[in-house]
Amino acid sequence: MGHTLVHVLVYRVGEGYVPLKTNPAIPLHRTFYNPAWVIHGGGIDPLMRGMLVNSAKINRQYQIMSDELRDHLFESTNKLGLDLAAINIQRGRERGLPDIDHFLFKDQLYCSLI
Repeated sequence: MGHTLVHVLVYRVGEGYVPLKTNPAIPLHRTFYNPAWVIHGGGIDPLMRGMLVNSAKINRQYQIMSDELRDHLFESTNKLGLDLAAINIQRGRERGLPDIDHFLFKDQLYCSLI
């Protein structure tokens, strides 16, 4: 589940657990390799409070992984954003993981034996 729970926004919350007045929510892709939000934005505390206050994103059937991770991964360092879902699938293929049809066929075979 890990990457499917990543929210599209990074929230910044003040000491009273209220959203900051300037840039209370930053799009995730603008924070990749960009420590300026930490250095000039009040340190790590507003970001940590933002993670405590806001829940993980709710998964929907049509959107398992957020667009920030599918289309904009490391966009600030590359000309085009990378696709984390495609990278994960390719890594599985390189490691020799079977595709979904392999498991579906085994499940059907097992059910026919019962």
